[in-house]
Amino acid sequence: MDLGITGKIALVNGGSAGLGRGAALALAKEKTELFITARGEERLHKTCEELVRETGANITPIVADHSSDEGRETVLSICPNPDILVATCSPPPFSGDFRTVGRAEWEEALSLTLLSPVEFIKSVIDGMVERKWGRIVNIATGAAKYPAAMRVLSGPPRAALVNYTVAVAKQVAKHGVTINNILPGMHHTDGIRGMFDGQA
Repeated sequence: MDLGITGKIALVNGGSAGLGRGAALALAKEKTELFITARGEERLHKTCEELVRETGANITPIVADHSSDEGRETVLSICPNPDILVATCSPPPFSGDFRTVGRAEWEEALSLTLLSPVEFIKSVIDGMVERKWGRIVNIATGAAKYPAAMRVLSGPPRAALVNYTVAVAKQVAKHGVTINNILPGMHHTDGIRGMFDGQA
């Protein structure tokens, strides 16, 4: 399928595994100029090498924690003006008894699943508006729409992200920029398997 995005600059945050990797593969097949970020250097480089072999795309790995100010600065210093931004992350852990979820866990989850994509949107949106074209996709979670106690660290921050991005999307749609949220259910990824293995 030709989506008409060949040559566009695409940035995938959290693209070394799972749904982020799937998004990166789709963009690589479309021959975008692709940048992929992740915290784990070894898995990131392995993923990029696999995608290059499979698609022949031009891919730049960026080792950075996109939930931190320093990590965002690193990413944006290498890829400051993406035409396409896909944002995802490793899901926060299952919370068990919601009463035991502490402030530190909340702050970590909020930094990763809400504040990071918000800050990236703010950083890249004006360039997209000026160029009259841009695509932003947040890969969030079905828990944002269908709450569950074991997902309190995942659902509420991403429900806030959905609210935020819809509000911003209404402002920029007239400039050829779209922002969407995907709310997937469970997928058989390494991260999900690891969480269930831990519970078992």
